[in-house]
Amino acid sequence: MSHRTSDIVVNHANIKQVIDSLFPKHSHSRLNVRDGSKWKPRMIAAAALLWATGKDSTLGARFNIARKIVAKVFRWQNAPGVTYQGFICVLRKWHENLKQVLIPHLRAQMELELLSRWLVAGYHLFAVDGSRVGLSRTASLEKAFSPKPKPKAKKTKANSTAKAKKSPAKKIDKAEKAAKKKQAEAAAKKRSSPQMWLTLLWHVGTGLPWAWRTGPSDSSERDHLKEMLKSELPENALITADAGFVGYQFWADILDAGRHFVIRVGGNVRLLTDLGFARQYDHTVHFSLISSRKRNNLLWCCD
Repeated sequence: MSHRTSDIVVNHANIKQVIDSLFPKHSHSRLNVRDGSKWKPRMIAAAALLWATGKDSTLGARFNIARKIVAKVFRWQNAPGVTYQGFICVLRKWHENLKQVLIPHLRAQMELELLSRWLVAGYHLFAVDGSRVGLSRTASLEKAFSPKPKPKAKKTKANSTAKAKKSPAKKIDKAEKAAKKKQAEAAAKKRSSPQMWLTLLWHVGTGLPWAWRTGPSDSSERDHLKEMLKSELPENALITADAGFVGYQFWADILDAGRHFVIRVGGNVRLLTDLGFARQYDHTVHFSLISSRKRNNLLWCCD
């Protein structure tokens, strides 16, 4: 049966099949909610997915459409709540619990449904990178994601005197002074704008996201990756990353966690030589790194 919601024609039977596949009933059985609750775990998970992927320009409009679809798909249950604020409140409350249930299930489904793409050259291949995402200038987001201001260096009398002697005084008219002040205020506003730092692990074989960490805009993507090494990555994982993920101790931590890596490095990185060997043929380079602790064989394809 089809149903028209706004300008969208929805086939609820097909949507129900997708929801049953992504959010099976047994996976949510241990999430207990109070009797009479308007939002059940599977219902809130399905609504959140539809809400996040909706095409409407406002979050409220997306919620209205997602709620109508969910109410139809779960029509044997009590109707979901009608307010956007209530939906967000419940989603915030159940967010971590739903992640603990859904993420392991979705990863298992990735391996089951995309088995032919699960391994690349015998490895669980993951790409990792970090990026900043602009956020709205609300008080709560600024408090959570704005970088903490760095303490200013104290000016000594000797430094101030030496600087004054070094550079002769210049006359600055009022217009130039006002322009510089305006530029400084704009730069300060831009620096204080809340931005979320997102570090994402991407499963290369399937082309799907695997794990992530978020934090303020001055977060460290390397620290995020170190958090995910043992808890999020399977054994025999091979990490590939850009030049932002360099450092001897950082690489040692990856090897100590039983994972492998291929990192692109620039001329600013000094590497030790004569620690292994490489062979190249048919656009393929075989690297073998020999260390006192273990032997790690890596395969990397080049253009």
